[in-house]
Amino acid sequence: MYLFNKNQGILLATFIMLFLSFLAVTAEAKREATKKDTHPMVTEQDKLMPCHECHKTSTPRVYQEWFESVHGIGNVKCYQCHGTFENMQRVPDVNRCAVCHAEAFDHSENKPCWQCHKAHRFQVSK
Repeated sequence: MYLFNKNQGILLATFIMLFLSFLAVTAEAKREATKKDTHPMVTEQDKLMPCHECHKTSTPRVYQEWFESVHGIGNVKCYQCHGTFENMQRVPDVNRCAVCHAEAFDHSENKPCWQCHKAHRFQVSK
């Protein structure tokens, strides 16, 4: 006496395979998202250097955009928007912008700042 007939067994096996595939894809997507939003490993000594010391060579376009921007001229540091090595966010939380730009949130229409203002330059790009 079998618990399932042949068709039920095939259906159950198919469901289990689909479920396991879903779990694998979800886990990989989560790993990729985490990898993209974390800073590469650096030494404790490197953590004492300003971000721009490495980013001048590793991401020169981004560094130059920041350097020539109002934020660069105003000496706004990378960690003020992006966090430190331990809690770095490639795309900052909009609430970090509000710390200095609370008045600008009157016209935000619930959109991130960088949808209208080019990141690092913060010029209107509409």
